[in-house]
Amino acid sequence: MKSLLLLFLTVFVSTEDLKVVKNAGETGTLHNNETWPQNIHVYVLEGNNVTLNPGLKEQMEDHQVKWIEGQYCDGKEIAYCENNVITINDNFKDLLQLNPLNGALTFIGITKNLAAGYCVKIKLYKKPYILRRYFLGVYDPVFVPNITAAQADTGGQPVTDGICFVRCSVKNSPNVTLSWYRGEEEINQTKNPDISIHLTLPLTIQRQNEAIYTCKAENPVSSETATLNSTLWCPAHGTDNPVICVNVLEGNNVTLDPKVSMQLQNPKVRWMQGERCDGEPILRFENNMTSINESFEGHLQLNPYSGELTFIGITKNLAGSYCVRILIDGFLDIIATFFITVYDPVSVPHITEAQTDITAKTSGICSARCWVENSLNVTLSWYRGSEIIMQTSDTDVSINLTLTLEIQMHNEPIYTCRAENPVSNKTAALNSTLWCSAHDTGDTGWIYGVIVGALLAVVLVIVAVALCYRQRKRNSGNNNSCFEMREQPTNNQNLQGSNEPLFIDSRDQNYGTRNDK
Repeated sequence: MKSLLLLFLTVFVSTEDLKVVKNAGETGTLHNNETWPQNIHVYVLEGNNVTLNPGLKEQMEDHQVKWIEGQYCDGKEIAYCENNVITINDNFKDLLQLNPLNGALTFIGITKNLAAGYCVKIKLYKKPYILRRYFLGVYDPVFVPNITAAQADTGGQPVTDGICFVRCSVKNSPNVTLSWYRGEEEINQTKNPDISIHLTLPLTIQRQNEAIYTCKAENPVSSETATLNSTLWCPAHGTDNPVICVNVLEGNNVTLDPKVSMQLQNPKVRWMQGERCDGEPILRFENNMTSINESFEGHLQLNPYSGELTFIGITKNLAGSYCVRILIDGFLDIIATFFITVYDPVSVPHITEAQTDITAKTSGICSARCWVENSLNVTLSWYRGSEIIMQTSDTDVSINLTLTLEIQMHNEPIYTCRAENPVSNKTAALNSTLWCSAHDTGDTGWIYGVIVGALLAVVLVIVAVALCYRQRKRNSGNNNSCFEMREQPTNNQNLQGSNEPLFIDSRDQNYGTRNDK
């Protein structure tokens, strides 16, 4: 904060610069068309001391000094000194000090009611009177200016994306000037003698031009400034402000923050449903009074110093668009738009055994399937340590999300299945060594059974062939095979009428004969 505080103002002027009036009478009236000397303007901050110095460099003897109200020495005498004897008007005794050596008059803790014109008449010896006129101005400190976002006045023309608009405003008071600077260069300026009207000065900024802009409010005795960086300000307050998306878990509290860069003083705040800020307010703050729409009672809290709106225990029916308008001293300060999405907690994912083909089973691979109940914006992922392996999601919330993982049995990392939405997440972990050993025999036992059965069949065939070969060796020279077939004799009395063939062991020496008893 920069203030020009006049703690002790002294006006130094040489004797030669004083206006010598040859024909001035005791009343200070000029004759023979003599002109009055010009006013010396002196400005001071209320409550400070200020000295009006006639500018005499040497001590005066045998002199007379009169300080009189009025620029033309036509008011009452407030201080008088003659022969080093000082007299102060009773109404000014605690307010004035007169230096008898140089005629300087000091006001102690000056107030606004003493702001006026004053005149000094000095008589040295028999010389004519010396006149000097002053105008004393007493001021309050200037107020701090406020920089706000502004809506463009384009006369119906489209707004260029590369431009943003700001407005600087300050509470007006006597002789206040409001100016915009880019660096040290003054861009524009305004003032208004009507102190009931706030001073306002708009500024158009090209976003690609990075610069520091300063808004300066000043009066003759003090100044205050506010600055902005065009690069930081324009993306945050431009005409193409994005909607701020807010995600929250149902039942939790959530705060919508319009990002006000200062503490608000006597603002008008209106929160509304919808994107355009043109609906019926759900909350209004004005004249330090808060009113809430009855449909939202018990659900909303406002911070009037920042404009933040808090939803208490939010439910899904409160999801949607909201907009805030903040006005300070009648000027639009901030428009911000939000979109609230309310979520359920995500479900816990489940890991189950997955069906795998025989090739995978015999290649040292086992499988696991992770699934979770789907809901809004849920994503299901497999992680190996901190590395994401695969991921899936589906906008159709009626279908469960499923993700199958194939694991090399010789690997031993921990795998994690993670289900998440924007406000919550749940996980299930899997140790590949334990998982694969536990889920391996159940599916591959039947394969081993088939293999063992096939091996047994082969062994049986080999044994049968070996026995046959051995029998043939015993009957060497005989061309008969291991077993041969012949027809039964027709005269067989025991088997009369039978035409069935008989299998006869070749070792029977009575082959083809029969003894009847």
